Amino acid sequence: MALIILQKLSPNPAILGEETVFKIGHNQAGKNLIAEIEVFDTQGRSVRLLSAEFTASGNNFEGIRWDGASSGGSQLTPGIYVYRVSLTDRESGNEVNSYNRMVWIRQ
Repeated sequence: MALIILQKLSPNPAILGEETVFKIGHNQAGKNLIAEIEVFDTQGRSVRLLSAEFTASGNNFEGIRWDGASSGGSQLTPGIYVYRVSLTDRESGNEVNSYNRMVWIRQ
């Protein structure tokens, strides 16, 4: 069966200094999966890579939380960012990617 991915970021827009959650829907219940989230600024530079390995107990995974810090640990500036969600089946190596936008704002 082909890997299908649906993703949602909550909240979006996100408030700087608060946590946001990447929610991933898929059709791979019972499989060993790797989820990666890579965030890019408007210049296309990678600012953060997050990942998690899990065995899917159902068709949803809500395990990637992020505080808005860059790879270097500094807080992102307010603005629009693009993120890539990658979901890989560890056994078959099948991978699917999805892209979307996120907004970080000051409160």
